[in-house]
Order: sequence, then structure tokens, then C-alpha cells
Amino acid sequence: MSAADPTAPEPPRPTDATGARTGRLLDEVAANATVAPLTRLVDGWLCKAAPDLPFRRANAVLPAAAAGADLRATAAALDVIEAWYRSFGQRVLVQVSSADPAGAALDEQLARRGYVVEAPVDLLVGEVERVAEGGGAGDAWRVAVEAHALAGTGPFAAGGPVPAGSEPPVSVVVDEGVSVAWARRYGAVHGEDAVWRARTEAYGRMLGALGPSILGGAALVGDDVVAGVGFAVLERGWAGIYGMGTAPAWRRMGVARALLAELAEQARERFATHLYLQVERDNPGAQALYRGLGFTDGHGYHYRASAPA
Repeated sequence: MSAADPTAPEPPRPTDATGARTGRLLDEVAANATVAPLTRLVDGWLCKAAPDLPFRRANAVLPAAAAGADLRATAAALDVIEAWYRSFGQRVLVQVSSADPAGAALDEQLARRGYVVEAPVDLLVGEVERVAEGGGAGDAWRVAVEAHALAGTGPFAAGGPVPAGSEPPVSVVVDEGVSVAWARRYGAVHGEDAVWRARTEAYGRMLGALGPSILGGAALVGDDVVAGVGFAVLERGWAGIYGMGTAPAWRRMGVARALLAELAEQARERFATHLYLQVERDNPGAQALYRGLGFTDGHGYHYRASAPA
């Protein structure tokens, strides 16, 4: 725990140099998987800004490796970075990784500058093969949907998204790249209102910049009812899982498990061997889901946030 800030979390830490290198690699590929319209490299610090999109990962800074080992250089870099974000009217969010051997020193330096801890995250890792096999995840979802259809309950009840008495097929579709249709589905599941749907759909379209390295997935009931969405980003043998969401009417039916299993299968076909995903520590439901599928602790990180601009 940081001596400068007793609220700093205690994430899992790699125990050797190999673990630290893997942790840094994962921090880098995760940063590469997050698209932002504005980027800048400042002495090895990767800065991203998306003024119209209020997502932390699209508005965060990945420090140079071992930045905490040279506090003078770090102070100089932060001066430049803070000025850059001020030009957009934004605060600075610095990702502090437990995989960085000099992370504690960086954390303390940021605390002395008035940065506060936000959003502790666990980065979990898993084997593609194990998750792809999925334990019959697709069948479990199909059985759950059929049971509700027969009983006329849940999404098949009066006023639900599917007409009562119908028996639509269920499927998981994963495509290479991002289409306009997928971005619309992504926005529909994650958007809480019209404004959020528009923002989220716009971000979905931005993901197209990742080209064929992104796999866009959707769980469908019939041809047009979207039960869930998610995507994977491939780099250096790893597939990062992002944007997992289930529409309210379809929760607790195994949608996420079925979707994750198919994303893993498609990643395996493209020679990925391992998966990673990032889960906020205060999200017990997601933590239980992914750990139950065989994901384990890789390392952790939290953000240090400057005062509002």
C-alpha cells in the first residue's frame, strides 16, 4: 500500500521478472485495444483523449515502463501531459500497474501531486482452449430460452421483446472487424438512454480502426433481437475481452457464457492461446462469472486522477 495514500488498493503483483514482463505486455496490448480519436506520446507515456466519450480507458495515460524509477523525468513528462489535457478541459487519468516494479514510487509521486485513486481493476487471464470449450454454454442458453418460450415468461411475457407463443432460434454471431450493424447492436445493449446509445454506438464505430484484429460478437434471438454483445481484440497471441453486456430481459440465462465461449473459439482459430479481461474490483457479479469460467489473477491496476480541469 502506498505510504503517501492509505486508500491505495493492494492488487496482485507478479512475483518474478517473467511475470512483470508479461504484465507490462498486457498493459500495452490493452492500451492498444482501446481506441481514442486523440493520442500523444510524451517521453514514452501514451496519452489518449476522447473528449466526447466519457470512458476512462479512452481518456487515460499508460506511463512509460518503470517511470517511477526516474522521478525527475516523470515530473517533466507530467508537466507536459497535464498541459495537453487542460487544452481539452480534461483531468489526467494515469494508470498505475502492479506489474511495474517501480509502480509504488510512481504512485507516491502522483499522490504528492494531488492525484487520487479511482477504479481499482483486476486484470484476469485465462486459457483460450478452456473458455472456448465452455462447458456447454451455448446449449445452456438455448435451453433457458426455450423454457421461457414454452412458459410465456421472462422476455416472452406480454409486452416483452419477443411475441408470446413464438419459438425463435438463438445464435451467437462473431464477425471479423466492426460493421455498422454491430455498432448499432452494441449501442442498443449498453445504452441506458438515447444519449448513451448514441455515444456507445459511436464508440463501436470507432473500433473499426482496429481492422481485422477485432472480433465483434452478438447473441441473437431470431434475426433481430439482441440479447448480448461483446468483442475481442487480438494481439501477440492474446485476445482481450471487452464490452460484454447482456440486455436486461435476457439476464441470468447464460448469454454472457455462450458469447464468451464463441469469442474464445474464434480467437483460437486465429492462433490466440490466452485471454485477458479487465474487471473493476467492486463488480462482484462479473468477478464471479469470469473466475467461474477459469480466469485467474494476472495483476491489477488503478487510476490516479488529477483534480478536475
